[in-house]
Amino acid sequence: MPAKRDIADKMREVVATKTQYAVDLWYRGKHERALREAREALSYDPKYTRALNVKAAALAALERFDESIETAKKSIEIDENNGISHSILGICYGRAGRLEEADAAFQKGIEVSPKEFITYYNVACHCARTGDYEASIRYLEKAYEIAPTNVLGLIEDDIELSPLKRAPEFEGFLGSLKNPK
Repeated sequence: MPAKRDIADKMREVVATKTQYAVDLWYRGKHERALREAREALSYDPKYTRALNVKAAALAALERFDESIETAKKSIEIDENNGISHSILGICYGRAGRLEEADAAFQKGIEVSPKEFITYYNVACHCARTGDYEASIRYLEKAYEIAPTNVLGLIEDDIELSPLKRAPEFEGFLGSLKNPK
């Protein structure tokens, strides 16, 4: 019979795998499926903040704003020093049209996790959605300074940046990342 520790390790692995799959689905715009995978991961570990975050983001993308905000706040209650959770709350507020609250959540995320690239990346996505392309590029540059390889991969695949990708300044920005001087 396997030891309890082995079972617990296997469960953590299942939760992490399901959550990563949910994240991948979310980035590809498959929000319903991402929500299902996140919920399944949370059925094993309801306090796994990464799964809560992807659930909140998927709910926001599906325009289920109250649920998304509630879920993001639950993640923050579990770990108030998780900047990604604050930035996810910012995404939820932003999609709900609550821009002042979004800005406050994003700033809190940066304050508690100034070296977490995804926090800046999430702000960049929000700025792209609201049409502030200059700010979006600034936040992408900051995220890139922290984790260049990760950010390049996300920029190319993430549909959240679609509005920015159509802007004239984007091509020059992306070229400067791919071919630094």
